[in-house]
Amino acid sequence: MISGGPQAGYRLGQLGVDWYIDYTPDTRTAPPGSIKVPFVSVKPGKTRLTPSEIATFTSAAPGSTWYIGGEPNVAQQDGISPEAYVDELDYYATEIRQADATAKIMGPSILNWDFTCSGCTGFTSGETWMRQFVDAYIFTHGGNPPPVDVWAIDAYPLTWDSLPMTNWQLVRDQLIGFRQYLRDEVPGHANTPIWVTEVASHWGFSGLEFSDGKITIPAGQDFQDDFLWDEMAEYMDGIITWLRNNADTQNIERWFFYNDWTDISQAAESGYAGIHFFESGGNGAALNQLGQLYHDYATGIR
Repeated sequence: MISGGPQAGYRLGQLGVDWYIDYTPDTRTAPPGSIKVPFVSVKPGKTRLTPSEIATFTSAAPGSTWYIGGEPNVAQQDGISPEAYVDELDYYATEIRQADATAKIMGPSILNWDFTCSGCTGFTSGETWMRQFVDAYIFTHGGNPPPVDVWAIDAYPLTWDSLPMTNWQLVRDQLIGFRQYLRDEVPGHANTPIWVTEVASHWGFSGLEFSDGKITIPAGQDFQDDFLWDEMAEYMDGIITWLRNNADTQNIERWFFYNDWTDISQAAESGYAGIHFFESGGNGAALNQLGQLYHDYATGIR
């Protein structure tokens, strides 16, 4: 689950999950009983964690899986070149493993594989970025492949010209394509696990419009009453069922839904008015329809 902040412990408990990502590296902030995946941003200009900081964080949660870089193929996210990422991976893999020999290293979470988006200007595909990174790493390291223990991908059906975004088969195809590449083309990584570090849907309404240069739902619609709850639930059913049925053959070890709570009335302008699991961001908020569905999957009721 993607979670964070002072409500993280409560929300994780309500959803029945313990693993989570909050896009920070400090493992000491994990609520009791939870397992945090420490994250390191490699966005150009970002100051690296020092060896001392790394030692502090690894000692608080030895054996953690360290997530190095989010959506490097997207300028608005970590937006780093494949060649520059090689240097970042070298630094963090070396320092983390020196501080904790039991730690695992997770590679960068490309956004999708061969699909970018439709009805939009697009971005560098995950496939293009990943191929360039792996080639650059092998070329500069004597033919050795990247030393990661887990590969990562964020998967979304970014169909801005077909709303709501409910094409779970498109998400499935991104995961299959990534696995096929690892099996066929990356030496030593045919069976390295994949973690889906984000999966969700960005838009749960039948349309959108632009107002004052910002994205919003169509005029006259309400962010609660006109949200397509049933369609979003069907999307969740589709992709979760596929993951459950195919996780072993595709070696997809974990998946994290985005996210526990988002105020979509505010987030819509930046392009997110989709899956969220609580009625509000308040203390002790109740699960909404999608949250209850996720809880039922997470706890084995479904």
